[in-house]
Amino acid sequence: MLFVRFGILLILLSSFLHVVVTQGEPSAPQFLLRQGNDLILIDGYTGETINIPVDLSEQDRIEWSPDGTYLIIETYTEDTFHPCINLYDVDMSEWLSSEPIACAVKNALLYENDTQLVYITTDYANDALWHFDLNSGLTEKLYETTTGDEIYNDGISNLEWSPYGNYLILRLFESSMSGGHSSLLVMNIDTYDYIILQAPNTYYATYAPVWSLDEEWILLVLKELYFISFDTPIDNHKGDLYLINTQNGEQHRLTYTPSIEEKNIHWTENGEIAFTEVLTNDILLTLDEAQSIETVSADEIIPSEIEESFPVEKQWISYSADPAISAWYSNWIDDNNNPVYLLTIGTYIPENIVFTVSSSEQLQTDNIAIGWRPTDYIYLQE
Repeated sequence: MLFVRFGILLILLSSFLHVVVTQGEPSAPQFLLRQGNDLILIDGYTGETINIPVDLSEQDRIEWSPDGTYLIIETYTEDTFHPCINLYDVDMSEWLSSEPIACAVKNALLYENDTQLVYITTDYANDALWHFDLNSGLTEKLYETTTGDEIYNDGISNLEWSPYGNYLILRLFESSMSGGHSSLLVMNIDTYDYIILQAPNTYYATYAPVWSLDEEWILLVLKELYFISFDTPIDNHKGDLYLINTQNGEQHRLTYTPSIEEKNIHWTENGEIAFTEVLTNDILLTLDEAQSIETVSADEIIPSEIEESFPVEKQWISYSADPAISAWYSNWIDDNNNPVYLLTIGTYIPENIVFTVSSSEQLQTDNIAIGWRPTDYIYLQE
């Protein structure tokens, strides 16, 4: 839940940038910023701002739709833990619907050029997955849990896409006095057909699917024990690797070695399955044997290997659709020992600032700096 304090200092700096833009395209990258309960859209080239006429409360949250057509706005009331959602068309300056699309919403995703919406609602006993067509205004229930109650609720804890967006992935859970049981639901976004995957023991089970390039198969390690409690004997079960068809749920168990860990699970470019089995080699030496081991020369020692690593995006800088224009964040402690957070928009190198704003709130995490408007256009300055 978001609580925003006021007192943001705004400084507008002007500069002139000549930009090559095709007629009909947006004239500049646009950055969305929240100031108190107001929303402003900032021109990435000039720093000029436009107020978006939307009434907000302190708890409301905002994010861009994937294609940048809408603002997805979550509105809270005092008596609701989960918000109502609606979509605001930025260019048309109007709401998609005069009333919220849905309330008691736990999660929502837009797709297909911002024309389709899926979302999860809850009645605090059970959850349901819905589909809403923005063009027709029709709503359809795709899935719901049915065995929960006000004390032990059953629901959906996550809603996310497969890597290439062909499937929805939902984590299902069933609550009980001693904890919870979880399953994985995989739904085809075109047909809404789905399969439900369950570990041999679903008590506190976790799932981390590894998708094939065509998304017809997933690799998944399933275990018989995920949670250790005072009355559960500790064992060395590390799970086994399964190959599962995403269309019909067909399963193939690939390993039968529950005491051996499988890691670095992935698909090769040729569509082959690759993984590493972590083996242990127990060695017992007498003192005499240990002292008589021959010394090995340096060139005979097997060197360690550098595991594949992936670059981590620096969170303190955010690039716009124009690679020369970015928004960057900095912070420090002032003379009164208070934190100061600064957002700056312009060119980073060479520095040419068109807009800057400071706040006592963390701009990135407190839903203040919403971010650049998504777009497929690439803006290039002359």
